[in-house]
Amino acid sequence: MCRCRTAPVEAGVCLFDNSDHVLPRCVGGWFREATRGKFESFAGKHFPGLCTALESVCPGRKGGGILYDEFRNGFAHLRGPKSKFAIAEDHELSGDWADMVEVNAVGQFVAINIDRLAGEFLRVLGQL
Repeated sequence: MCRCRTAPVEAGVCLFDNSDHVLPRCVGGWFREATRGKFESFAGKHFPGLCTALESVCPGRKGGGILYDEFRNGFAHLRGPKSKFAIAEDHELSGDWADMVEVNAVGQFVAINIDRLAGEFLRVLGQL
């Protein structure tokens, strides 16, 4: 079954989702062969601002590792970020890459700017 998405959302999902249904439509399944180390390297090279922002809200952790553990693994296995992590729209983060946000009075979550990530990911795809 095909799930239709807009290009920016598709791009954001491709970065995190290893499913056979999504990835073949994105760079020919390039991420399917990626290891944790390759993913972290890719994130650090192409999304340094996001990695730095995540490191500032999660002291003691590397940004690429946070993306891999909490977002990539969450989307690949749980269909969403792991507990206490979230995706947010650009206006919810005032254009920042990442920050702490209150989620429905449940508590503080580390959120990444999915609009900004999708736009940058599409730009990166155009360069590969």
